[in-house]
This record gives sequence, C-alpha cells and structure tokens, in this order.
Amino acid sequence: REMGTASSTNSTSGGGGGGASMPKGPELPPTVVSPEPFDELSPGLGATITNKTVYNPLVGDYRPKIECVQDPSAGWDQRLQEHVQSYCSKRHVLWTNDPIQKVEALRPDDTERLTAEYMRATTTRACRELLAAWPRGDGPGELLHDPLIDTTPPRERGVMEEWWAAVCSRAPFVPTRIFVEAFVKPVTKASCCALWFFIPPQFRANPTPPNGVFISHAWDLGMWDIRPPSGSVMWLDTLAIVQHRQPTALMTASAEEAYPELLDLVPTIEAIQNTLLVVGGGYNVPAVSLMPLARSWCLYEIAHTPPGALRVHVGWSPWRLVEQQRVKFGIDCLDVAKAQSFDPKDKRMIDVRVIDSFGTFERANEQIRAAVLHGYFVAVANAYQQAPARTVPASALDENAGGAGAADEERQQKELREGILRVHAAGHQPLFNKSIVALFVGDNQEDKATCKSIEAQPSWPSQSQPAAGAMASQDIHVHICHVVESTSAARLVSRIEASVVDQGLAQTVQVTAADGATREAVEAANFVVAVVTGPDEGCVPFFADERCMREVEWALEAHIPVQPVIHTVNESNIGALLSLNNNTKPNITEKLAGVQWLALEDHDPEYWAVGITKLGSQLGRAMRNGGY
Repeated sequence: REMGTASSTNSTSGGGGGGASMPKGPELPPTVVSPEPFDELSPGLGATITNKTVYNPLVGDYRPKIECVQDPSAGWDQRLQEHVQSYCSKRHVLWTNDPIQKVEALRPDDTERLTAEYMRATTTRACRELLAAWPRGDGPGELLHDPLIDTTPPRERGVMEEWWAAVCSRAPFVPTRIFVEAFVKPVTKASCCALWFFIPPQFRANPTPPNGVFISHAWDLGMWDIRPPSGSVMWLDTLAIVQHRQPTALMTASAEEAYPELLDLVPTIEAIQNTLLVVGGGYNVPAVSLMPLARSWCLYEIAHTPPGALRVHVGWSPWRLVEQQRVKFGIDCLDVAKAQSFDPKDKRMIDVRVIDSFGTFERANEQIRAAVLHGYFVAVANAYQQAPARTVPASALDENAGGAGAADEERQQKELREGILRVHAAGHQPLFNKSIVALFVGDNQEDKATCKSIEAQPSWPSQSQPAAGAMASQDIHVHICHVVESTSAARLVSRIEASVVDQGLAQTVQVTAADGATREAVEAANFVVAVVTGPDEGCVPFFADERCMREVEWALEAHIPVQPVIHTVNESNIGALLSLNNNTKPNITEKLAGVQWLALEDHDPEYWAVGITKLGSQLGRAMRNGGY
C-alpha cells in the first residue's frame, strides 16, 4: 500500500495499483502524469448541523447536513482535481489493458472521452463532498480540532465500527488513495502523527478478539466498500499508521525503514486473528475489483493471517451477470507469484513469506481462490435472498406509485442529465440476477447446499407475472425504432416484439422497416420503444441514424411517449451514447436524457422477465399520464 506521494516510486507498503490479470507491471504509463503532493495545502473545516439532513445525490439518500466553517487553502481544490485526473487515467489504462475488457475498450475516441469526463467529474465531486470540510467534534465520523496524542502502539489503534460507518456512508466514489493524499497527510503533517489521534477517544478501542477486525484492502478501491461487521473494532492502516515518510530515510530504503510503524503490522495481524479482505463487487473494472489479489502487500497480510481467520467482504455491486462472469474469470486467473510491489526488495521478502505460509505458490493460489470464491458466494446469496424486498423501487412495480417514488424518479432524471453515475445506498440496489449464484460455488459444501436451495426456489419475478400498471392491450399500439443494420439491435427488437405480444401488453406492434417508417405509421402508435445502440458492427449509432432521428422527432412532436432501451453492456454508457448525436438534434437528446432508460439482458431469462415487467410498467404509466 503506497504510503508516500504518488510521484515517489519507492514509497511502498502494499496494495495500490495493478490487477488480477494485468499483463503489465505497476509503472505508470507515459500518458499518466503523477500529481504533486499537497505539501502545505490543507482541506477546510466543517461542522455537523444537529437534527438537519440534506439529500446527497451521490449516495442516493439523506445524510446529516455539514456546513463549511473554514474553506480549504488556496490551491487545495486544484491539486485535488490533479490527483483525481491521475487516478482516473490509471483506471482507464487498467480498463484498456485488461484482456477480459477488450470488447468494451474498442470504443470511439469521443465515447471514451465522455465516459472519462463523467468518471472524473463524479469522483471530484465526491471527494469534495467528503474531504473539503470534514466535520469537527466528538460525534461519529467527526474529528477533533487538535490531536490527543498518547503512547498507544500501532497494534492497539482500533476504531469502533460506529465511527467509521458514519464516514463510509457518505463516501461513494472516494478512492482511499485520494483520502490519504488530500486529507490524511495535510491534516496530520504538523503533528506528524496518525489520523487515529484525531478520532474522539470514545471511539478508540483495542482491536482484540473476538470483536477486532484487521482490514486488508487496496488503496485504489473506494472507502465506501470498507464495511466491517456491526459492533466490531476495526484496524485500518490509513487511520492507525503514520502516513509520513521518515525524513532521514534514504530513497532506497525499504517500506519498513521509511515507515517504522509498519514493523507492527505482523504482530497486529497475529494478535487480532481476524482478517477481512475487501474486494470490489464488479461494478468497477474486474482488474480494479480484484486489485488486492494482485498486490504483494495484501498477500503479505493474508499470509500472516492465522488459519481459518480470513474472510472476504465484497463491495457494492449491481450484480449484473456479464460483470460477475468477468470477476469469476479474474479469480480463476489468480496467480500470487505475479503479484506486484513498487519495491523489488519488498516483493522478494513477501514472496518468501508466502512460501513459508502456504508451502508453494500453487497451494497459495488454491487457498486464496477458495476464500475469495466463498466471499463472493456469500455476498451473492445474501443479495438474492434480499432481492424482492430491497432491489425493486416501489415506482417500478406499483401502478399507483407517486409521492416519494415520483420525487425519486425526478431526482434520477436530473442526475442523468448531469451525467452522474449514481451509487445507490444499500437499500436501493438494482435488480438481482439469480443465475449469478452458481458462478461462485467452489468446493465449500455449505455453499453447494445453499446454491441447491436457491436453485429450487421459484424464479423472481415469475415469467407469468403481469406487468404492473399496464392498460388494456386493445388500447396500446407500440412502434419499435432501431438501426435496421445492427444485428444486436435486431436481436433485442425481435425478443421485445415477441414478449410484448406473448404477455398481451399491446394490441399491435410495428417495427421500423429498412427504409424507415412513415410519419403516419409512427403517429398511429401511442408508445414508441427506441432500441439504442452504439457504433457496433460497423453500423452507425442510433443517434446518428437519420431514420431513427426522424421517427423519434415525429413521436415527440405528436407527444407520444418514447422509451429508450439499451442492452445491459451499455448501461453505464448512456451519456456517451447521447453524445453521438453530434448536436444535430439537441431537442431529442435533451428530452431522452430526462427519461428513465431501461436496460435489457437477452442472455438471461430471469433478467429479461424483470426488464419486460418494467417495460410494461413504464408503458402503463406513460399511458395514464397522457404522454409527454
């Protein structure tokens, strides 16, 4: 985990860059500029406003209101943007170098640029929200104005889960590395102490068994996903260890020479006897999600964990089948011998420890792979069991939805127009795909039994479930608009047409002909489904196809509702797809940017059934509202 600045190649102590199937080493590519450290630039101060909450669109929920008491020093915000730019650039390189991401990497330059801009803007906004005015006080998630420094050794610097929960619940999109560089180091520089000494004393505790938890994680993953069990006492390096390099340490010094408190790392792991390895849920690039497994220092922590004391926590995930298949592929490709460290001396030392602990690299691969598979399986099984209650917003299945549901939908539309990729709070995860359950079943007998039990349960929702809120089919005439030459669009269109007919959602369904539909044909419909595709298979994208643009424009002029539909592989690229309009029809992109898009997965029957149910719900709601 790199403890020095991002520009210091010898400052190491574990799981920063790299990926489970990365073909390259950890060196930054020439196109990624290492940002300067924050030095004397400091974040501001904040205060929690008692009994007041504010809606945080990045979290998707209400959080305590924090008021800025003192602004960051001049230049802090600009330096923050530079660090975010470097972070996003490295992630983009991981994306394009990851062999299991090659399909998504083959995108036009404009699409890549737009997606990167959204990611950078969202990360910057999130870091400002959390770090620019951290609340000071003695409550959960707050810090003291001045440190209370004592002689507590690093191994005893645990933090109660209650304090950390208040922090991570408002930290989506905030990378741990930027938390350290932009906040921890500037705040602790004057006293050269660990941030732990700024935590109110009532939230400090010795992380001894049975409640102690040692957190093993990669700094390029998010703070949002570091969630120890309720009531536990966590030991987290970013809080417990002094993050400032020894001024007398040579540039050739090892990590433990540069950061002496790291000598307490092994005794801490052995004393706590409970290691929680945090990995990503697949929402990120798999190479990023599995990054801890590719960093030598994380493997060092695993190797020192007592037998049977390693658990795996999986971060937030939308549980889409295609992403989880990539994660599973990354786990299968795990090779601890290829784990990376910025300092070759650290790498050699850690490899020796891995062999001492496991016997061989092959045995280490087997045992770590089994632990990670089990961690993902537990997360998947839990998500499935909670899916009916937690993953479907009321507005999607309740034909009488209004009030809070309508307000939330309005918020979602506003955020889509702003180009923000929102992470929902735990109670608002997206729809779950049951087929994922079997992906992560290894040799664990309990997991196999749980999988069989889940497979025996009826699918949810059932294929025969009527679409909520749909009007009588004899009143509905659907027109499906798409790029005729696109085989992926044609495949979706064929299935949509069959499903709409089979479930009786409409009296008639017509599809765009080779030369486009006539204005009369479009205006004869009272609901238009726009199957949006990008520049795949050498075809023009939907928003650059004159026939599609004409049909959508006719529908909008006639106040006929238009429902954009995409394949799940494009679910995170909506803004990029809209940008392919090239401003030739700005009224169309503006209108469709404010509509809730629907993602369909045509390779999974259960996910497809859920999508058609939502299509019927949208169709019924649009009919009741009388169009746009």
